Amino acid sequence: MIDKKELAIALNHVILIKGFKNISMTQLAKSVGISRASLYLRFKDKADIVTAVVDRHLQFVKSNPIPKEPTLDSLGKVLLDYALLVGSTTDIFLNDLQSDFPQLATQLAHTLTVYFTHVATYLTQAQHLGYLKSDFDSKFILFEIKMGIDTILKAVLSQALTTPQAEDYLRQFFHLQLAGLLTEKAKKKVTLKQLQSYENKILAEFEQTYAQVTQ
Repeated sequence: MIDKKELAIALNHVILIKGFKNISMTQLAKSVGISRASLYLRFKDKADIVTAVVDRHLQFVKSNPIPKEPTLDSLGKVLLDYALLVGSTTDIFLNDLQSDFPQLATQLAHTLTVYFTHVATYLTQAQHLGYLKSDFDSKFILFEIKMGIDTILKAVLSQALTTPQAEDYLRQFFHLQLAGLLTEKAKKKVTLKQLQSYENKILAEFEQTYAQVTQ
């Protein structure tokens, strides 16, 4: 029997792609392969599901705080965590959230804004330490990463890219960012091999979510 935490993860994948405003509890249950009765045993209503999905985002931020001081051991993970978070919401989900649960929408937006501000500060510090090239402002770096990820993910939603193609593009995009941002000093320590396991975990999350596009 699937537990509530695993079910919340599965439902998160569904409503990020399909939203929740115009989808019934019966449809949600079918999308995750359980009966409507089983869904109601774990979540009393749709609001309970949406709260669990938002809580998952908030818990990720809480569990992955930005280090106070940049290190070569944490740099790659911080960039990957940022990439995961900017790719973990969709327009349809955020619009439905703002419409039906404005308080949750505000809480999520505030949490992400604070987190992204901390990431920008971290990257600026990493530049001062000689880990990242100082050619570009840290906020521009984050903007560029977000735009690249958004472009790839929207291409999947419009079915201009298949999920496997997009997964490959996301991997190449991240590798391109590392190649362009890391100093020679940092490249000796922050390697693709070092980050491969965590990168694979993030791409698996993407695959599970965007598989919903064709379902």
